Amino acid sequence: MLEVKTPPQKLTNHKRFKLKEVSRVKADKTTPFLAWPGLNYYIFCNLVGLGSLLVFIIFYGGASYLTGLHSFRLRCDFPFEQMIPFVPMMSLPYSMLLPAMMLSSFIIRERRAYWNYVRCLGIQLVIAAAFFILLPTRDGYSEIEPTGAFANVFRFADFLNLNHNNVPSLHVAFAVTTAYTFVSYANTAITKIFINFFCLLIVISTVLTHQHNLVDVIAGYFLARLVYRKHKALKPH
Repeated sequence: MLEVKTPPQKLTNHKRFKLKEVSRVKADKTTPFLAWPGLNYYIFCNLVGLGSLLVFIIFYGGASYLTGLHSFRLRCDFPFEQMIPFVPMMSLPYSMLLPAMMLSSFIIRERRAYWNYVRCLGIQLVIAAAFFILLPTRDGYSEIEPTGAFANVFRFADFLNLNHNNVPSLHVAFAVTTAYTFVSYANTAITKIFINFFCLLIVISTVLTHQHNLVDVIAGYFLARLVYRKHKALKPH
């Protein structure tokens, strides 16, 4: 008997898309969220990080210095913000932004994506520095000298925030951008929830430590959203 061979079925575009999506999801599920990077990549990230720190000091410190040369200030606080309590304990999450950002080399695994993440923060820094100089503001909080177990933590957190750099809050902008980036690499719902909760905690801490007013926070959030949306390459491929 003659054996009739049926030609292999060609995959339609829809089926190809389905298979590609399934394989991508499986790869994401098996990829650890945190992983030790290769030596060359780790050196690359540290060199980029050191260069970024130098740029940050120049722009952030320079903006504060130039603004300190004059006394013109705008008031952007609301009267009800005087009732916001000062919570020294919130200095702890406020101080955790930098350590969280230092984890980026263990989460972002491509040089292009890491460079785009740093570039995104740099663009936010330049835009914020322009606002610090052109539209300087003063916060509406009274000076408080903290006491107790978190006094030293607050002093460290206060040291990170220069007096004249208020609107927009770079603390909020960097926290939101870092959260967006880390969530795009998270492979479980619990990890995504934790990242978002940690980001929210940092944002809230900027107000409860009286480092920023609500206008600063809102401006910082929209700055992060605006710049991040223009850099889609931040997301893993």
